[in-house]
Amino acid sequence: MHKSPFSLRGLLIGVVLSLAIGLLAPYGIVFNYYWIGFNPSSPGALFFFFVLTFIVNTIVGLISRHFELSKADLVLIYCMLLMAVTVPTWGLMFFLIGTLVYPFYYATPENNYAELFYDSIPTWMVPQDFQAIKDYYEGLPQGAAIPWSVWLEPMGYWLALIYSDKLYADLYECHPTPPMVHPRASDLPDGPTATEHDRERLRPGRTHRPFL
Repeated sequence: MHKSPFSLRGLLIGVVLSLAIGLLAPYGIVFNYYWIGFNPSSPGALFFFFVLTFIVNTIVGLISRHFELSKADLVLIYCMLLMAVTVPTWGLMFFLIGTLVYPFYYATPENNYAELFYDSIPTWMVPQDFQAIKDYYEGLPQGAAIPWSVWLEPMGYWLALIYSDKLYADLYECHPTPPMVHPRASDLPDGPTATEHDRERLRPGRTHRPFL
């Protein structure tokens, strides 16, 4: 049985760091404290990965090589950090929530949003409380609590949709595909239509088309 290059220790460290950065990134952006998830380069993920790799893991390796994270674990943790910092910020949620409630908050008699969109938007997809939508854009009154119950149902459905889409993508990637079979070079006609480049590109034994 093939042994996984990843360890349980690396997975657990990735989960803890992902939870931390997934909470810190949107909080810092919303309150304008720090912008660790502002752009596609994901500076927050790079910072956490730099500290873990070049400081923490180096010190741990000097103390005991047994507890040092492997290269495979570091790659796993970095990929988890990238997803953890982008999904709750500019990679998905910042645009998703605003897009869901946009037709309701900005509806006016002039743009006719109510007649154009309301009947086509399922009730499970967006909050049904206009005050909660208004508070999302304008802020809660002083001392008011966040109306979690209003957002719980639509966000639950969207979370299920996102996870099912991710599961489908994973299953698709894991599904084996047969290798491409190209004609043998000897089957190509002679003359200007069969160049030497074509014969090299389709030589026997090649199972895929080269990049160049």
